[in-house]
Amino acid sequence: MECSHSFFFLEQVWAVWRKIVAWFGRETRCLYAGGAFGA
Repeated sequence: MECSHSFFFLEQVWAVWRKIVAWFGRETRCLYAGGAFGA
C-alpha cells in the first residue's frame, strides 16, 4: 500500500518539521532576549 506508506512518511516529516520550527522559534526568542541582534 504505497499510499499508506507515503502518508506515514509525510506524517513523520511533518512531526520532525514541527520540532525544528519549535526549536528554532525558542532559540530565536532566546537570541532576542539576549540582545544578540543589537535591539
